[in-house]
Amino acid sequence: MGLSRDTFYRYKAAVDEGGVDALFDQNRRKPYVKNHVDKRIEMKSLSMPWHFRRMASNELRKRGTNALANFKQRLKTLEAQVAEKGLILTEAQVVALER
Repeated sequence: MGLSRDTFYRYKAAVDEGGVDALFDQNRRKPYVKNHVDKRIEMKSLSMPWHFRRMASNELRKRGTNALANFKQRLKTLEAQVAEKGLILTEAQVVALER
């Protein structure tokens, strides 16, 4: 059959215990992407015509949100805002800035 005897009996035991669905690994977790967008927002934006998406993208670019693309840039922006506005940081933010 192209399987080792051990593999065959492991598969057979899995099917006997939980059916065919037991053969698939159910323990896999979906990766969590740090910069993910909520599914509802993503679906709404994809249902818009392309020129509205471009306008929204241009508006976000004007506001400077593209300068927050990674963690290092966000920390620099936070540090600048603390110096400029005198914001009070949380303990997690202080730890991140000290790193």
